[in-house]
Formats: sequence, structure tokens, C-alpha cells
Amino acid sequence: MYLKADVLPDDPLTVRQRFWVAYNSASKLMVQWLGSLPEPERHIYQKFTLPPVSRLFVEGLTREKEVTQRQQRIRKAETDAVVPRFAAIRAEAHFRYNRIARLRQAYHQALRALSCKGQDFPVAFSYEEGGDRELGIPTRERLWFRIWDRRSFVQAHADAYSRSPVVAARCGTAHFADDSKLFLEFVRAERLMVKVAQMLGEHYQLQPREALPGVEFNAGSSRGHRFAKAPYLFQYAGRHLSHNAITACMRFLLHGMVFRTREGKLVVLKARLLRHAFATHAVQVEKIPIDIVGAWLHQKNLTITDYYSQPTESMVAEASDLFLSRVAAQINVSEAVLRSPEELQRLYEEAQGKAGTLADVIGGQCVSHGYCAAKFACVGCAGKVPDPAKRNQIEKHKQWASLQVDYATQEVLTSRG
Repeated sequence: MYLKADVLPDDPLTVRQRFWVAYNSASKLMVQWLGSLPEPERHIYQKFTLPPVSRLFVEGLTREKEVTQRQQRIRKAETDAVVPRFAAIRAEAHFRYNRIARLRQAYHQALRALSCKGQDFPVAFSYEEGGDRELGIPTRERLWFRIWDRRSFVQAHADAYSRSPVVAARCGTAHFADDSKLFLEFVRAERLMVKVAQMLGEHYQLQPREALPGVEFNAGSSRGHRFAKAPYLFQYAGRHLSHNAITACMRFLLHGMVFRTREGKLVVLKARLLRHAFATHAVQVEKIPIDIVGAWLHQKNLTITDYYSQPTESMVAEASDLFLSRVAAQINVSEAVLRSPEELQRLYEEAQGKAGTLADVIGGQCVSHGYCAAKFACVGCAGKVPDPAKRNQIEKHKQWASLQVDYATQEVLTSRG
């Protein structure tokens, strides 16, 4: 009933399709689990399991192919919005990383000063940004920060906490016994992704050339079972970063950059979308072989890599425009499509039989098939069958052209004077 939309009819088709995938997977696992039980227990628990359903019964209801094609079109439209700015994304991320590196350096300097002076938290510090003393470039701003430990923060904001954590913070008990965990507060102005391997080495206090510790892949991922324990770069405090954490870091680096599709729809930047953008840029722009890109993305099935790297609509349109521009520069379009009245009449009848109603253009009907070699300059185009009934359109266009000539002449004379 749910797949037929008799129940919850407002749910989109993608949600229904995901429900079927989850139900089908869960019911199969339950059958396997039930088969592993002894016979007496099997009869007890069987009534609590989900009955498996054959794909034949839902083949026309899930519309899996339609859902997949729709999702691919949406993903490619979003990729189309990101790929043209791929170089700008890299430049902006690198620029902001440099700012984060300078902030991290100032942060560690403040901690060293704190340990020497024996100050209590919170500790304020600042550093200058945007200048270069050696080149004589003045500082553009000064950024102020404050370093807290958990005890000082809770005591300073006691009105936001219940009595129990405030008392524990004052006494240094329970979770507040460990004072090694600090956090940074931005105060005012008069950004923190990790410099992955090096900063993780400092975090884990590793010796030079010592490998990063292996961690389990994110347990919350639906594909986590495919990946074994390994020294992943996206880890912290002995845990693999979740998709949400990685996406948060990525959006932090690219904050303020807005992406929209050709239809003006806002694109939400995600890690998977950047994989699509990278694959498309690498194959279509950098001309890197698809098998190498597939190896970079750890995709064993090159069909998936081919889908990731397909050209976007903007790429196809731009390539078509460049091709037509080259053709127009090498070929006299008027001579190339010049036809006698008899030939135009024959083309008109053939095209009408194949394509039905032809496109109406100024002064007649177009019989050119495919791309417009004249770039829609219909007046004077030899690929148009004139229609005497549309003579007034040509006359109006001629009047408009005369006004444009007079205006252009006037502008030139005015600029020269």
C-alpha cells in the first residue's frame, strides 16, 4: 500500500524507493538470522520477523530506474554549478588554510606563554592579519581570540548550566578533573581544518616517520562494512570522522562561496558532490585517463567513474559554441547553404514530412536541421524559406536595423568629438 502511495501519498518517490531497499535488506537478514536458530526458538521468533517480498511483486511500483535517472540528472546539474569554479574552490581553500595555519601558530604561542607565566584560564590573545612588514604592507586587521578550558567556561557561564556541573567545575571533579581539553573562542576583529598528517602526528605525539594509528571506519556509514581498520587521514582522537564532520570542515573552508544550477537552484555543497566535480574536471578539463581517475577515487567499477566524469550541460554547450565558431570562421555560411527556390521548396516538403510543423522565423520558416550555422541571424539566411505573408516582419526588422545604425553612428561621432 505504501509503494502504491495509498499510505502517506505526499512522500516523494525517492523516499518510497529507499523504504523498499531498507525493507528488502532487513527482511533477508531476518530470514538468515531465523535460519540460524534452533527449531524451537525459530517458531517463537518467526512471528516477529518481516516477511520477505519478491522483487517481481514490486517491480512496477518502486520505479527504481526512474528514481536513479532522476537522481543522476540532479547530481549532474549540481556538478555543473561546481565544476566551472573548481579552480576557485582550490584557491579559496588554500588561502583560508594559510589563515588557519597562522591562527594555529598564534594559538600555540599563547599556550607556551601561558605555561611560562602560570596564568589561569581564560587567556586572551591576538595576532595581525593581512600585512607584510618586510614589503611595507600595513596590517589590515587584528583578530582577537580567547582560550578556555571546560572548568573556566562553565564557571563563567554558570547561568546557562544546572547546579551539578557548576559545582563539579568549581571543585574540579567528574568530567572537569581533566584540564587538558581546551577550545578556542573568536572574540572580535579590529578560520580550523587540520594540516592532516603533520597535525595528527602532533595530536598523537608520534615520533618522526611513525605511522598514524589505525582506526575503524565510520560506523554510521552505510558502506562502513566495506572498509577495514586503517590509518585514515580523516580521523581525530582515535575515531574516524563522520560524513557530517567532514562536510562541516569543508563548508567552513568554503564559507561564503555560493553555487547555483543553470536554473538558479541553490546547490548544497557536500563531499560526494566534490568527488563528482573532481572527476569531471580531471577527465574533461585535465584530460586524465578515466582508469587513473578511477584509481584515485578507489572505484573498481569504471562505469561508476564514467558516470562521475560525464561532461556537464555547460561543457557540452560551450564545446558546441566553440566548434560552431571555428566552422563559421572557416566557411562562408551563405555560400555553404545557398539553395535555389526549387531546392528550398523540396527541402521544405522533406523537412515538413519528417519533423512536422517547422520553426517560424522572421520572414518565413527555417528548414535547417540541427545546430543553427548562422547563429539565428535569420534575415538573409539561405536556409530559410521566405513567406510573402510575413513581409511586414522583414520591413519592421529593417526599420529596427536602420535605427540601430543611426544610434551607432551617433555614438561614434559623439565619442570622437
